[in-house]
Amino acid sequence: MFLRDHKYRRVINLANEKWKHKQYPETIKLLRKANEIRPDNPSVYCVLADSYQELGEFENAQKYIALALNLDKGNLDYLIQEISILVKAEAYDASLAKINTLPKTCLTQIEILELKGWSLLNLKRYNDAKLVYEKMLDINGPYSNYLQCLSECHKNLGHKEESFLCMKRAVEMDSNDSIAHNNYGYKLLGREEYPKAIKILKRAIFLNPAEAYQYNNLGFAYLKTGRKDLAFKNISHSIKLDYQNSYAYKNLALYYLSINETDKAIKYLETAKAFGFAEMYGDEVDELLVGLRG
Repeated sequence: MFLRDHKYRRVINLANEKWKHKQYPETIKLLRKANEIRPDNPSVYCVLADSYQELGEFENAQKYIALALNLDKGNLDYLIQEISILVKAEAYDASLAKINTLPKTCLTQIEILELKGWSLLNLKRYNDAKLVYEKMLDINGPYSNYLQCLSECHKNLGHKEESFLCMKRAVEMDSNDSIAHNNYGYKLLGREEYPKAIKILKRAIFLNPAEAYQYNNLGFAYLKTGRKDLAFKNISHSIKLDYQNSYAYKNLALYYLSINETDKAIKYLETAKAFGFAEMYGDEVDELLVGLRG
C-alpha cells in the first residue's frame, strides 16, 4: 500500500509540473497512468478535462468532467468547468440549458454570470445579455471586459451613444487593454474624431504591436487627416500581419483613390471582395467598384 501511494503521489507531482508548463499531452498521459493506480480522485478527472479543453478536444473534456461530477456530485467548481467546456466548444444553447439546471443560489456567482453573458451574446440575444452584464457590473464594479461586452450589446440594439460611452469607460478602467483601445479608437473613427482616434490607436499598438486591425484603423485615421504617407505605412503593415484582412485592402484602395491611382484602387477593392468584405462588413466595396467602373 505504501509503495502504491508513493508511486501515485510521484505521478501526480510530475503531472502537475507538466500542466504548469502547458505540456498538456504529457499531463494527460501521466494522469491516465495515475487513474490506473487510483481511479477515485475527482480532481484528477478535473485536470484531465482541463488539459483536453486546452487542446481543443472538447468531447474528451466533457467525458472527464462528467466523471469528476459522478464522484463529487454538486461540486460547484466542477459544474462551472462543465459549463465552461460547453462555452469553449461554442455549444451556447447547451451551456445555457446547463446553467438553468443550477440552484438559484448559484446563479449570482460571477463565474456563472460570465458564462451566461457570453453565451447570450454569441446567440445574439443582446437584450438578455445586456441585463446579465449590467448585473455583473453591479456586483464587480466597472470591469473593462464587462463594459466592452455591454458596449457590444448596446451597439447591436441600436444604442450608439450608450455603446460609445461603455467603450470609453472600458479604456478609462484599464489603460493596458489593447482590445478596448482598438475598439474605442474604431468608435472614435465612426464619430469622425480623428485626432483622438489616432492617440488611442497608437496606444493600442504600443500595448500589442502584433495585432493587425489597429494598424488598419490607425491608417484610416491618418488618411482622413491627410497624412497619406503614414496612412499607407500603417495599412500596408496591417496587411503584412494579416494578408486576408479585407477591410485593410478596402482602406488601401481608398489610399490609392486619394492619390488618383484608380487602377490600383480597383485592384485592391477586388482583393477586399475576394477576401469576403461583403459578408463581414456590407456593400461598400461593391458600391465603390460600380462607381469607379461607371
